Amino acid sequence: MHKSGMKPKLRLGFVVFGVLVAIEVAEYVLGTSIQKGVWPFLAVLAVIGAWPIVNYFMHIKQLWRPEE
Repeated sequence: MHKSGMKPKLRLGFVVFGVLVAIEVAEYVLGTSIQKGVWPFLAVLAVIGAWPIVNYFMHIKQLWRPEE
């Protein structure tokens, strides 16, 4: 067992979740500050936030792995 008592995959899941929460908070702050020119930043944050979801939670990497 690891020193922290948490399995590496579970710890990675918590890190990904924390990153997603931080991105969503940033999107909320930008979205509620109705100013011109904020939409491109929201689009970039949406793409950045979508990547961990697709990569970690939807396991997109497995599409290109050979079957076991």
